[in-house]
Amino acid sequence: MILAFYWIDHVKQFSNYRKTDEIHLWLYIVYLMCLFIVPFSNVLIMYFPDNYIVPICYSINIFFIGLFSFFNWTYATYKHRLVDRDLDRQTIKYIRITSLIEPIVALITIIVALINPSLWNLLWASIIIFYVIVEILIKKSVDIKTVNNSDNNNQLKDIKELSK
Repeated sequence: MILAFYWIDHVKQFSNYRKTDEIHLWLYIVYLMCLFIVPFSNVLIMYFPDNYIVPICYSINIFFIGLFSFFNWTYATYKHRLVDRDLDRQTIKYIRITSLIEPIVALITIIVALINPSLWNLLWASIIIFYVIVEILIKKSVDIKTVNNSDNNNQLKDIKELSK
């Protein structure tokens, strides 16, 4: 399930890239290296379910995947380095925030695994709740900005009509 979230983030990011460079490629290679370790981490969890270190290693792995996803996007969008100049700030911000959900949840799961390992799985299952909360908060932000922009556009039209 976690890999599905990364695939969605990957598609969101790559649909906006217009070019790449060597630094971006290396960042992405490290991201992929971390991603390729997930099946191994998952097998360790199945074989050693009572060992509290194994879930922590899994969470660290997920943390680095999310972190490098964030680094990739931030690097690419800094001053529109690798993305289209027309890409709006709201989209950049949205993808940046959603790419931080997994690493934040991973850090929380590390702490939970140290305190109460039995809650570790439950916390990972709650990641969907984090996504929904972020979606709602960002959607409200976009709706407010859209309303404000349309109000400003209407005011500009009124001013232009009055000046005629």
